[in-house]
Amino acid sequence: MKPQTAYRAGAYLCLLAVSTVTASGQLFINASKIASGTETPVIWNSVALAPNANISGALTYRELGQGKIGTEANTYYALAPWFHAYAASPLFPKVERFKALAGYVDQGQQYAYTSNYTERALVDMSVSPRKTSSFTHASGQATTTLSYAIKIQHSGVAPVSYFATVRNPKRTFSFSAAYSLCCSGDSNGGTYSYIKPKAARSRSSVDILADGLPIYTSEETYFFPAGLAVYAWDKTESQWGDVSLDGNTTTIFLGKLSAGQTVNLNLVVHTDAVADAKSCGSEGGSYYNPVITKHCTKLSEGLQLGNPGDTESVPSIRIFGKTGL
Repeated sequence: MKPQTAYRAGAYLCLLAVSTVTASGQLFINASKIASGTETPVIWNSVALAPNANISGALTYRELGQGKIGTEANTYYALAPWFHAYAASPLFPKVERFKALAGYVDQGQQYAYTSNYTERALVDMSVSPRKTSSFTHASGQATTTLSYAIKIQHSGVAPVSYFATVRNPKRTFSFSAAYSLCCSGDSNGGTYSYIKPKAARSRSSVDILADGLPIYTSEETYFFPAGLAVYAWDKTESQWGDVSLDGNTTTIFLGKLSAGQTVNLNLVVHTDAVADAKSCGSEGGSYYNPVITKHCTKLSEGLQLGNPGDTESVPSIRIFGKTGL
């Protein structure tokens, strides 16, 4: 666990008191204090050798995708509101909000943009790989939230040790500054003039909670330091939490449950992006290149959940059980 997580919650240090990292970088977390109320750390070397338990009947799910762009007063959601009942199988929401951007003609001159949107918020769990993203072109704002809840309700006679294997969502961040291009046919390939945004920032974050308490968190941010920046591509980036958003895996021990015991697991994923970058550059307008193309600042903050062909119970999470531990 990285030291930066100490201020995430007052109880966080004791909740993640027992964790290990293998030589390959895979993280293992004992969260049994949350799941069962007693400290029962598992011996990780014995987990692979323990018999598997059939736990399909112990799992139920609910989910919600949300998206909003800066011009909207309300947040839009996919599927039923959050209070809908748990179901035997997870669903895969899709919600998209955007402000379209199209080329135009002014006094006979044709103009074009390098994007079809000025703002776009997308949560799409219906494709593979599943993804969520917030995008701005020039000035704008976009936010997304994806939430999955998994209820683990053990009903068997013999106790079972429950685990969650998390494929850490993979961050897909990108930034490109506005620019003008003059004289693209000269011997130097043209002259680029870059334009700094007035402000720009974005964030991707992932949290997992067990019975309402955090057991796993990760956040990565981008910030354009307006008062200190010399160049349009100057930036300040930060990363904190348990893992990097890099697609690797984390295994969490949720505890040994006896008949009638329940654990509620929540996955919450956020992306947001906001930029104040009204000034765009241009290219073209000559005899050989009559269309003037507008090059504006682009900011995209995204997360990919899982890989094609993955079989997680929900995107990025697979629940499994073991006996004899």
